[in-house]
Amino acid sequence: MERREARMLVVTLVRELNRVQSWSGATHVQKCVFFLRELTRVPVPYEFVIYHYGPFSFDLDDDLAFMRMRGWLEVESGDGYGVHYHPGPQAPGELPESVARFHDSVRWVAERFGKAEAKRLELLATSFYVWKRMGTGGEAPREPDVIAAVKGLKPHFSEAAIGAALQELHAIQRCLT
Repeated sequence: MERREARMLVVTLVRELNRVQSWSGATHVQKCVFFLRELTRVPVPYEFVIYHYGPFSFDLDDDLAFMRMRGWLEVESGDGYGVHYHPGPQAPGELPESVARFHDSVRWVAERFGKAEAKRLELLATSFYVWKRMGTGGEAPREPDVIAAVKGLKPHFSEAAIGAALQELHAIQRCLT
């Protein structure tokens, strides 16, 4: 997917997050794009690394700033909790087929994760990130190993909460296959 198409997809995601009355701030956009890439396999060109609140893409962050500068996105200040994104006056309208074909995945991610609190998104996305990275040898990683690795990165989450997040993610994956 070309970078311009990815930006159009992000604007579409923001529209969908707003439709489901999500916070639609930076954390929600970052985590939902991560889930688009990792869960639904939408080929967005953003690489993610573990950062303060879980998986984060510096390229996506740059694109969000670019889209604001171009009038594709606008921000509205929240009640001390950051900003909300909204499509701006220059946001693309009709999407090319190369982007429109992913609209159902965008809608699904927005509906599934859009209303989650930021801390929950951090837990789910970090757990999935670690699970995927530990399972690169062809075998699924052992759950206790994943829980220990996530706990090492995010000690403020209990082992029980991490285990529950992994079970939820596995159930979601089964529904997608």
